[in-house]
Amino acid sequence: MQAVEVENVVKQFPGGWRRPPVRIIDDVSFTVEKGQHVAIIGPNGCGKTTLLRTIATIYRPDAGKVRIFGQDVFNWRQSERSRRAFAFISPALNFQAKLTLRQTIEFFATVLQKPPETVVPFLKRTGLYAMWDRRLEGFSEGQKAMLRLAIAFLKQPRVLFLDEVVANLDLARREKVIGMLEEMEAFQDLTLLMVDHDPFVVDRLCERILVLKEGGRVHKFTSLHELMDEVPYRFTVEVNLKRDIDDKLAEKVAQPLQRYEMTLRYFAADEQAVHKISRRVLKLLGERVQDYVTAPVSLKDVYYLMREVN
Repeated sequence: MQAVEVENVVKQFPGGWRRPPVRIIDDVSFTVEKGQHVAIIGPNGCGKTTLLRTIATIYRPDAGKVRIFGQDVFNWRQSERSRRAFAFISPALNFQAKLTLRQTIEFFATVLQKPPETVVPFLKRTGLYAMWDRRLEGFSEGQKAMLRLAIAFLKQPRVLFLDEVVANLDLARREKVIGMLEEMEAFQDLTLLMVDHDPFVVDRLCERILVLKEGGRVHKFTSLHELMDEVPYRFTVEVNLKRDIDDKLAEKVAQPLQRYEMTLRYFAADEQAVHKISRRVLKLLGERVQDYVTAPVSLKDVYYLMREVN
């Protein structure tokens, strides 16, 4: 069964005084099957969050259609039914700090017309239930992230849209949120469409990837495994410099090269190429090198490789 259908969606914003509109999403089409967990990835500025928010009806598309379980979310006759089927969660969801957890849950339960008891098992599992009568002003960012998820599950959705739900959390809190989602049986049955810049999150929660390219167009829709198999490199050699060098010297070592100030990242197709790059690093850069580390190519490298190599 098709849970989410996106058909030729276009989204643009005003370009300013006497300027043409700026197109952020350009003719995007894809389908998410029931129960699939899909991540939208791509380089910065390609329209990932705009696409997710358009599908979730926060923005209205300038062209195209979005269907949730066959219901057109922008058709007034079908929109109410379709919107009951999904929940959208983002760090932008703020709370009234002076309210207690109980008051907050009761408020959203009233708005959603759901019994607050629905989410109590989730609150107990996350440890939030012990703070039932505490004001939210004393909650950590990790606890607020859990609360946002609790509100989403309060709606009892069939589709969950997540917009960087663990953004700005430290490693321990991020791990707790992701681990909780992985363990929840209810989460496993949900259809998930998410945006997250962290490859760790995408790798843990999703099995399929929608890759956008610059200009808001679809590059490909594939599995995470297939996407990594298509990368023409298997290793990176990351070089940290003691002092700055010019780009021409860095490029003499090897290409492709990804540079962030005093850090150079070279890509190698195999172990033989790794050894070759290492020798050239020592020969050409010598005492300018603080250290260097070899590692397998990861999802975080895909954005760069799509833009610069393919």
